[in-house]
Amino acid sequence: MYDQGQRHCGIVTFTVDGVPSEDVRRRLADNDVNVSVSVADYARLDLPQRGLADVVRASVHYYNVDDELDRMLAALPRPRPATDGRTT
Repeated sequence: MYDQGQRHCGIVTFTVDGVPSEDVRRRLADNDVNVSVSVADYARLDLPQRGLADVVRASVHYYNVDDELDRMLAALPRPRPATDGRTT
């Protein structure tokens, strides 16, 4: 997870090691979970300076229930190892 700051809100940004953010979004969409991808070109004050090309953005809010969050977590792809055997 990449959220910073002293106050956290319902917008959670994250990546899955070794899995392109668009692939994560597509996999979640296939499981009826709606997220978006934020790319560095649209977050120039944040992502490039942290070395991030893109992140998955989930907007969790008070009207989401635990079952929905559990379904999202279960639908996430597993991290993939890097080509040299390490995770990224």
